[in-house]
Amino acid sequence: DDEIQKLEADIVSLRNQQQRIYRQIDRYRSLLAPIRKLPPEVLGHIFCLICTENSAATTEIDCPAVHLSHVCAGWRDLARTTPSLWSCISIDLRVYSQQDPFRVESMLTTCLALSNPSPIILHLTMSEVDIADFI
Repeated sequence: DDEIQKLEADIVSLRNQQQRIYRQIDRYRSLLAPIRKLPPEVLGHIFCLICTENSAATTEIDCPAVHLSHVCAGWRDLARTTPSLWSCISIDLRVYSQQDPFRVESMLTTCLALSNPSPIILHLTMSEVDIADFI
């Protein structure tokens, strides 16, 4: 029985070691991913194509640049230093009352701070009518 318990403990130890090795392999594999070979300028251009608008136009706030900045430290630095990703803001005043005003304010503050020196493009809508139609 003692020998069986020792062998079972060895099996558990080996399985734990195997899991650690698999995690290391996954980390190393991500370092070799082809996207890591793209120059920051190219990746920044791709980001600009994806992040066309930061929106509070539905009941959810959607900031694609924020999503990209959560991928890894490199993408976060690139997103935060690319002002054009943050310069286009869309707010639907009709659904604004359904949103947490602090989240909308946080989105606006972040976009304004990170868009500098790019000009801000602010698109406001109300109900089904575009406010720009009245200006």
